[in-house]
Amino acid sequence: MGVRGLRPQRIQGRALAFLFSLLICPHAFADKLVAFGFSAVNGSSAPILCSATLAHWYSIDVGRAPPGGTVHATMWSEPATGAVYIRNQAAHPMPVEHVWCGFADEAGATTADVRFERRAGVAQAPVTLRCHGTPTGLACRQPGDP
Repeated sequence: MGVRGLRPQRIQGRALAFLFSLLICPHAFADKLVAFGFSAVNGSSAPILCSATLAHWYSIDVGRAPPGGTVHATMWSEPATGAVYIRNQAAHPMPVEHVWCGFADEAGATTADVRFERRAGVAQAPVTLRCHGTPTGLACRQPGDP
């Protein structure tokens, strides 16, 4: 006998049914997420790249933009906690730790950090950045920033 009188086969069957339901309906557990727009207008003379850290060691490209172009992406927030997410290729929400933009050839050395509200009880408002080159890298500002 297994846990609470269940046979191991029944536990495995229930676990498999749960995993199968995730494959059929990946959005079933994401209904509390609210979409918001992210954009970074490239006012510099070089291409830019915006990226997101999803774990301490893993990052993904959010988007690239040529001079005069704009990076566009949809991100998600969880108003109850203030957490921010990006969906992976399988449409699963991945928690975002950090977002930055920089010049595409040297994004790591020329970064401008992106701020999110991340306040419990509030859905994240759309993020619109205006980016321009500086002598030390890329500067990105939201409307109202100094």
